[in-house]
Amino acid sequence: MEWINKYFDEIDNFPRPKWENIYEHVETRLKDKEQNELWCEIANAWMLKLKSKLSNDYHIHESKNYILVSSESDRYVELLQRFLESTLRKILATLKGIASDEGYGKYVVIVFNDIDDYYSYISYYYPEDGVFGLSSGVYLNNGYGHFVFPHQDVTYAESITAHEMTHSLLSHLPIPLWLNEGMAVTIEDMITGSAPLSAYSGPFRSLILV
Repeated sequence: MEWINKYFDEIDNFPRPKWENIYEHVETRLKDKEQNELWCEIANAWMLKLKSKLSNDYHIHESKNYILVSSESDRYVELLQRFLESTLRKILATLKGIASDEGYGKYVVIVFNDIDDYYSYISYYYPEDGVFGLSSGVYLNNGYGHFVFPHQDVTYAESITAHEMTHSLLSHLPIPLWLNEGMAVTIEDMITGSAPLSAYSGPFRSLILV
């Protein structure tokens, strides 16, 4: 995967993939390679670069459908991975024919232990001008869609991931943001039994579709 190294810029001390160049390279030079495996390798290479910019407490954890980068405890990671996998199945079953799991590579989830690192990371995806509120988690539909949130108690993290996973599985639909957000809150409530994030739907919630 050495070829991918030239397709990163370092901005705000984080590796920012140049996705257009990466997609072009794959299309012109690696088209015959098994695509799901290839994009899993690309995602892992990206996360390794990200991990190198974070503290030594961070680790990369893989499950069947997810790549999780976190500094949380083994127990926290185990619970979150289990929840992520079951939530994926539940959303696809509940929104059958609406939610889509099509595409290559595993889902990427990043949990930042430091709130300043979190905001520094996501600021790259915001417009340069404007005033933006606080955020408890975001789905970033840019290049290789992924979702990111700062450290939370595992129960609260489950609400965030259910919410953001819904955004991810609906990102192919040309629907208005209010409807996308409403569906995410509804699914979050259905899966977790409550939707604590909906109380912060003003300045504390953020859906970024780039």
